[in-house]
Amino acid sequence: MGKPLPDITAERRQRRLFLAADSDLPGFADNIAVLVFLTIFMVLYCSPVHAEDVAAAASANSRSSAQESYSWVSGGVGDEARAALQQQAGSYNVQVTFSERHGAYIAGVPFTISRVDGLVKQREAHAGTADGPLLYLRLPPGTYLIRAQIDGVWQSQRVNAPASGAPIKLSFIAVGE
Repeated sequence: MGKPLPDITAERRQRRLFLAADSDLPGFADNIAVLVFLTIFMVLYCSPVHAEDVAAAASANSRSSAQESYSWVSGGVGDEARAALQQQAGSYNVQVTFSERHGAYIAGVPFTISRVDGLVKQREAHAGTADGPLLYLRLPPGTYLIRAQIDGVWQSQRVNAPASGAPIKLSFIAVGE
């Protein structure tokens, strides 16, 4: 007969003793600690920051300049910017939302605001582009024609801006797919 087969379990035991005695290699507990640290780091690093400064989120929204006839703010792209804008909603008497037919918000919508006296449109008071799906307007009491261009089609809605009370809410919805 040939040589006897080596004792594999004895060889494994010897290898374990060698690895445990080698101080350059981390032990099992060290490996677990490193894995836990890396897991926590990745979870925190990849998670959205919910404690973002509201002022920083609001800076992502655009505002009317001091020279314009009417005060307005638009934006709301992203959760933080939308939350910052919605905190200001109470100080605007007309609130406009732009969306697709299936409810997805859209941005970059050209709009106009015109004061209306009776059946006659007086003049276009403001033309701009909404930077996000929300457009909040602070209009003097009266009747206005608000127009928005979505998918190349101009839509218009007539609104009576209130002096006080609950804001008027308008929605402009894309007509295409």
